[in-house]
Amino acid sequence: MSRKKVTFLTWNIRHGGKKTEIHNIISSLNFHDTDVIVLTEYRKNENGNLITSTLKKNGWEYVQSSQPPKNENGILIMSKIPIEKRNTISKELPQALHRWNEVYIPAIDMYVLGIHIPNINEKYDKKNHWEKVISYATSRLHNRCIIIGDFNSCLNEDCEGSSIKYSDYLRELLKLGWIDSWRECNKNVKDYSWYSNAQNGFRIDYAFISPLLKENLLVSYHSHRERIKNYSDHSILIVELKT
Repeated sequence: MSRKKVTFLTWNIRHGGKKTEIHNIISSLNFHDTDVIVLTEYRKNENGNLITSTLKKNGWEYVQSSQPPKNENGILIMSKIPIEKRNTISKELPQALHRWNEVYIPAIDMYVLGIHIPNINEKYDKKNHWEKVISYATSRLHNRCIIIGDFNSCLNEDCEGSSIKYSDYLRELLKLGWIDSWRECNKNVKDYSWYSNAQNGFRIDYAFISPLLKENLLVSYHSHRERIKNYSDHSILIVELKT
């Protein structure tokens, strides 16, 4: 049966999800019921196993993990539509491979790159990760593609306070022609997906779509309920596209 639309969700669940909140995290993912889920800060542990086993039973039967090392944050992609593992363009791959997960969805001819760009104070090289994202975005410019996840960067207009280092790479994405799906649907709006300890807001979770998908964009929005209830320290981002 042909699909009229496809929905994506990305969410940073905070260090694999707190044990006290793991059932709320799973319930939230079930509630939003998107076709594709991209979880950042997924961990390959008891909580991670519970997420994958439960969601598989509930229809997300196609699973691709970035295979993070023990106690490291990775990326989990789960889908109701068959997916194929990618990462075949070796020159595009960053040093922190477990913070990068690319799949292809044959049924809708779409590439999905899930990313979690390191923070400036982490042991992983943030600049290296960003450079690989720009290289990948250039190589996929003429494909149907979405780059989605936690970018740990934001522009001046998307934060309360100073912009985060290397945020100029976001401008590069835009200059290439990639579309910030949330901003495209929420012009002149101030809204944030994460707050610092000083309670300054930052929009650091993104879904960039390639130029070929611009006319396919239906809606992009945050769900703040999960952050407000402290299931995680990030809000959820959802994107709907016509196929």
